[in-house]
Amino acid sequence: MSDDSPYAGDIAAARQAGLVRGTGEGRFDGTAVITRAEMAAIAVRAYVFIHREASASGEVPEANEGTVPSWAAGYVSQALQLGMMEPAAARRTDQPANRQDGSRFITGMWNFTR
Repeated sequence: MSDDSPYAGDIAAARQAGLVRGTGEGRFDGTAVITRAEMAAIAVRAYVFIHREASASGEVPEANEGTVPSWAAGYVSQALQLGMMEPAAARRTDQPANRQDGSRFITGMWNFTR
């Protein structure tokens, strides 16, 4: 993402807070489709940023099934435990996130910030 993008400041703030890390090259591709695994990671990082800890612990079986990449298993497990992700979505984390997924994550975050 270029520095003159209208979102550059927001992305920089999210990166500084540890919510997003960008691609393997450290760049942020604002036009890329976000997967369910990536959304789970961002949502759990936001939860930890707000609460300074993750209240979920242990593994959830769905976090290691289907298409969950190894780097995302912990995030998916926590998202499931926190009610931010449906088990069916957790088994298809390589697929693009949709409105239902986004709504679930937003509702989950809203419930934890009140």
